[in-house]
Amino acid sequence: MTDLARNTQPKPSQPANHAWDRLGWIWSAIFLLALAVSGLLALVLEEQTAVSRTIILLLVAASAGWHVYFALWLPKRQNTPLRENARLTLFFLLISVLLALPLLWLEPLFMFVIGTFYGLLFFFLPFSRAFPAVILLTLSWNLVLQLRLGGLSLLSASLWSSLGLTAVAGLIALWLERIIRESAERAELVKALQQAQAELAASERRAGVLAERQRLAHELHDTLAQGFIGIIMRLETAVSNLSPDEQQAIGDIEKAVGEARHNLTQVRRVVQNL
Repeated sequence: MTDLARNTQPKPSQPANHAWDRLGWIWSAIFLLALAVSGLLALVLEEQTAVSRTIILLLVAASAGWHVYFALWLPKRQNTPLRENARLTLFFLLISVLLALPLLWLEPLFMFVIGTFYGLLFFFLPFSRAFPAVILLTLSWNLVLQLRLGGLSLLSASLWSSLGLTAVAGLIALWLERIIRESAERAELVKALQQAQAELAASERRAGVLAERQRLAHELHDTLAQGFIGIIMRLETAVSNLSPDEQQAIGDIEKAVGEARHNLTQVRRVVQNL
């Protein structure tokens, strides 16, 4: 796992969006499968003493339970990737390796399980920590196998070939880190672009709404308001032209003027609101 990919993990309330995170369960599945198959072959095909069988069963069960709890159950319960807690991650991986090395001592078939730790280390740790960890892992299992065979030599072909393969794996991991980093940066750029487009669209909608309100306000002012003003002026002119004897007509016209003034006030209020 790269530093950038680790730093760009989603928030606890959000699901993991990166394929590296969504498919992280595969590493656990590979480990558990290798553990189960190696344990079954060691108990069925190899000659083991009763004590060795018991120890193998206990270590296999402990390794499986330890991995399921810390790598699968706990992150799901807390809705937080295990990598978010650096100390807990290191503790989990350290105990996992310490549980696997005795299995390798009892039966070399568990080398398949040791091999899965390379993927687990690069997944759970940033590259700056994962690469030294895989070097230590390589030295550890080589030391265990050499001691099991009754000898210890720094010139062992197995030791140097495995270190060489580890170096190659480190180069591949570094290359993958660059790919993941570029992918994460590209995803951030796409996200920023989408957000900018959404903000621009919202701004355009707000501008459109404002323009439409202004258009309606101008139309109301230029039509209804001016029309009411014209009606009021004509009615007032009509009142002034009537004789004092036409009180009924004057009263009706004055009521009409009052209603027209009231409606004019309402139109002006609507225009102001718009």
